Amino acid sequence: MADDPIKACVRDIIKYDLNIKALIQDVRNKCETQDELETLNKQIIPKINSLKEKIEDLEELALEQDKDSDKHSLLQDVGNYKQQFINTQQLLRKAVVASKTDIDKIERDLLLKGGFSGSKLELSPASDKQHLAKTAGNITDDLVRISRMMAQQVEMQQSATETLATSSKVLHSTKDEFYTMSGAISAGRKALTGYNRRECIDKFVIVLAFTLFLLTVAYIAYKRLIGFSPDELPLVTEPDMATQPNSIGYSRDTITL
Repeated sequence: MADDPIKACVRDIIKYDLNIKALIQDVRNKCETQDELETLNKQIIPKINSLKEKIEDLEELALEQDKDSDKHSLLQDVGNYKQQFINTQQLLRKAVVASKTDIDKIERDLLLKGGFSGSKLELSPASDKQHLAKTAGNITDDLVRISRMMAQQVEMQQSATETLATSSKVLHSTKDEFYTMSGAISAGRKALTGYNRRECIDKFVIVLAFTLFLLTVAYIAYKRLIGFSPDELPLVTEPDMATQPNSIGYSRDTITL
């Protein structure tokens, strides 16, 4: 996992986000005229664009990761940063509207009183018209910027939705892979169990057959070598001389088995 580019990108995102929020606080508390509000808006818009680019860069880095776990973790971070970006845009829009409302109220009160109090000069009718025209033009420009920011917010929401969809697909793919691996491991375990059982049965059969073979050999050897006693030898009888004369060819001393 390439840590250096990712850390640098995350650091830039945090830096831009903090700067934007500080400027939003200035918009809320320090803007007294349209010119000041315009100046702060000019400072905020480039930082918002830079923040959006950094979030997109982080998303590209996340999609380039090889490990699914790293990719999923970074995509979650990208989704969180996008949601923070959307919230920051909403805060900015509310701050601009609130500040503009306060400025318009102050200017309206001053116009109704006939001029600016204190060190400010009174406005002539011509300058009143110019000021009102400038105020209307500033309001129009601000509305245009707000509409653009809303369009960017819609794009960010669409991008966040696509990121969540991609992350969901990655999760489903990883889940399917885990299920497949689990099935393969279970099948392998069953096969190994069957092989072990067959091996035990084969060993038992071999031992039993060898034992029977040894018993058979021992029995045959016993019968051949020590199985016959002298008492079990067949009796030898002399042939009857009356019924069997010597002309047959047997002698008296011959033992017939």
